[in-house]
Amino acid sequence: MEKTPITADITQKLSRFRELKNAYEKWQKETPLLEQLTNDFSEIGEYYRLQREIKKAALYADSVVIADRELQQLFNQIRSEVVSNDGDIKSEEYFWHIANKYHPDNYAIELKKIRPLVVLDDIPLEVSSLFREAREAYCLSLPAATISLCRSLIECCIVDILRRCGRITSDDDMERSGLSERIELLVGKRKTQGYDLQARIYGIISRTSEVIHANRPAEAANAFEILRDAAILAQELYGRLYRNEFK
Repeated sequence: MEKTPITADITQKLSRFRELKNAYEKWQKETPLLEQLTNDFSEIGEYYRLQREIKKAALYADSVVIADRELQQLFNQIRSEVVSNDGDIKSEEYFWHIANKYHPDNYAIELKKIRPLVVLDDIPLEVSSLFREAREAYCLSLPAATISLCRSLIECCIVDILRRCGRITSDDDMERSGLSERIELLVGKRKTQGYDLQARIYGIISRTSEVIHANRPAEAANAFEILRDAAILAQELYGRLYRNEFK
């Protein structure tokens, strides 16, 4: 199993696929059926190649960079063609592809339920590594480790964004600030739009603390929910960073 995070910048592939998809649909609409049976769409090979590559990224990439929100919607649409909302792979081809790539079998069964991080620009290796490790822990039926790694993932995102925004500029700043101070540095104390984000951050921290400090047993269902919510939160944090909302 590969140990380095799989991060795919698929912006150009999605953009080209969208062009071919529109051209292919136009060709199907305007070309007589008899001609379609005897002559393929001129770029059908490239169309299907890009479609396969994007579907594979949707299944097991740890994070994908898609620098366009409309293309992100297209990516989600393509993923829904491969994996249902219940986490079932719709295509036998892709089921066996992922089953042959990852072992034991249970790993593949669980991995397909977890969407990759979708971001507008590159994220640090440490962030993608933590998300990968959390996915691996979940897929290997290690709920306590999954939950602990989700906590580390969110803390890592917060510190990275604070550094990028210049709110933490040195190791001394790091040592002087605890997690609560860092969250307030990021989103403030006021009950504005940032307050909802602050509540969601503390929600993840609280849920992970319940398990880490042994107040609640680690269960697979709880680990999956925390992993899913931590991934969504990480995406939103970086989305807001790229929209300059943390100035």
